[in-house]
Amino acid sequence: MPETQKSLCIVAIDDDFNTLLIIEQFLKPAGFSVIGFSDPDEALRRLPEIKPDCILLDKELSGQNGIIVCQKILMIPDMREVPIIFLSASRDGDMIVKALVAGARDYIAKPFHTRELITRIETHIEIAFQRKKIIEQNQLLQKRNLDNVVLNTRAVMMQEIIKQYTPQNTWEKADFSALEGMISIPDEEIEMVFMFMDIKSFTRFSEHRTAKEVIQALNSIFSPVTDIIYANHGDVDKYIGDSIFAVFAKPYDAVRSAHLSRLAIDRVNAQRKEENLPEMLVRTGIHIGKVVRGNVGGTYRKENALVGDAVNVASRLEHASMPGKILISDELYRRVQESVTVSKLHSLKARGKTEMIPVRFLESVVESETL
Repeated sequence: MPETQKSLCIVAIDDDFNTLLIIEQFLKPAGFSVIGFSDPDEALRRLPEIKPDCILLDKELSGQNGIIVCQKILMIPDMREVPIIFLSASRDGDMIVKALVAGARDYIAKPFHTRELITRIETHIEIAFQRKKIIEQNQLLQKRNLDNVVLNTRAVMMQEIIKQYTPQNTWEKADFSALEGMISIPDEEIEMVFMFMDIKSFTRFSEHRTAKEVIQALNSIFSPVTDIIYANHGDVDKYIGDSIFAVFAKPYDAVRSAHLSRLAIDRVNAQRKEENLPEMLVRTGIHIGKVVRGNVGGTYRKENALVGDAVNVASRLEHASMPGKILISDELYRRVQESVTVSKLHSLKARGKTEMIPVRFLESVVESETL
């Protein structure tokens, strides 16, 4: 018997009162409580409140067919898993099949042996108990699976959201660190190309605009430029107010991105002119050099920042550039000179720098599949 059930209830339905007494006499000493019904209709009414562990049902009842009563019992929601055992004097094979097809779990021919009856009752109650446990476990598992689906869906959605607000380089390194079992991104020294782009006089432009108009104006530039940066294998490290700070692994990708961005901005301004909106002129500065990509911040908030003089030089070049122009360092020019046309060399005295910086204005970029 199931360990969780100490007193098991048996309902016996038989129109023979003597049979009900015999069943009670057989089962009570074995620890069962027995409730007998000679009227099947009364039994059907009482079953939901009794909640029996097993039902013994006579095949032939006065005025009713036991098969039909069996079917009616199983239509009661709380009775669907309760084992029904037919008791009958008939040993007809067809009748046994009909009883089992109707939903009975077993068929015992009269006269029956006490030990056989008790053993079969205990076996079917145990099976029903185990079935109930399996159903409950499956329901719990389904709930957990549903909860996991919800959590996984939420996690995926959060990842997609966070990825939009995180530099691609940082996201990829964080993913690698997680695979390696680390909870932080290791510092490293790397050589990269750094590009700053800044919208001229945007602060003055935004003074007399609503927040919505300011965002729309920024995105009219940032959206196409960002697409171009990523199409050319770059990464937007951050947006700084009305500026974009982007990084590239390859020099050619950087100058091509800057050149295509300038063309895209020209198209945006042509459209703005048709709409009687002011132009959005952009200054660009690009430099190449070694920096440290390291973790700055505190326990609760960190940034995988690029720290080094090369970043500062790129920023100084952007400040020194002119609206609509792209100013590149001579160091970068030497890496891409076969792929670009530039202005003559001149020297820049940048704020905070003791030495002059040799620079050139980028005029055009050669398009070639081999570059």
